[in-house]
Amino acid sequence: MAASLIAVLLAWLIFCPLLGIFSFAKLAIWIIPIMLFLVWMILLAGPLTVELEVRGPMLIFRRRRFGLTLWASVNDATQSGLEISQLPFVALRVKGRLRGFTTPAIGGPDVVAMAWLSAAIRACAQQGVWRA
Repeated sequence: MAASLIAVLLAWLIFCPLLGIFSFAKLAIWIIPIMLFLVWMILLAGPLTVELEVRGPMLIFRRRRFGLTLWASVNDATQSGLEISQLPFVALRVKGRLRGFTTPAIGGPDVVAMAWLSAAIRACAQQGVWRA
């Protein structure tokens, strides 16, 4: 939807000055900030994925968008747990911080899957390398 709105705004920005309705400068003042906001929504507010990797006692937590790693952090895997604030909302808690807050309503895993993930992280912290 945002991409089609950008196309309409670009067409408006090009055709209105050509038809003599508005000047380019008057339109650019209003349209360019809206287009920049829409581009930001597409690029930065796109699908966000969380990647968890357990290497021995380390839990490597990566957030990715469009296959690019935005940031990564390394934590102690034995200090991970489950945070159930209000069902069906659930989050993975690592070292006192909430990570991977999700609900089935937004297409995320349910409480049982998150409980399994939390238990698997703690179990694998003692055994070796595991990826989720």
